[in-house]
Amino acid sequence: MQPAPETPEPPEGHWVTIADGAKMVNRSKRMIYRWIEQDRIQAYGGCVWTPDLFELADRMSRRRGRPRQPKEPPAEK
Repeated sequence: MQPAPETPEPPEGHWVTIADGAKMVNRSKRMIYRWIEQDRIQAYGGCVWTPDLFELADRMSRRRGRPRQPKEPPAEK
């Protein structure tokens, strides 16, 4: 008799509603909906997968944290 095939481990994470996910990453529901519209994250039945949500929120916060380029001083006349 052959041993039973190993079952893959379930992925870490769970599905949460968009409202709960927005609270978890300290963003607005509208921002989560924008990410869905822009295909940055997938939603099924009004729920998002938490690892994807945290990864995207982390990436976007680093992006928002970039220092602005200094403005050029006005040219001397």
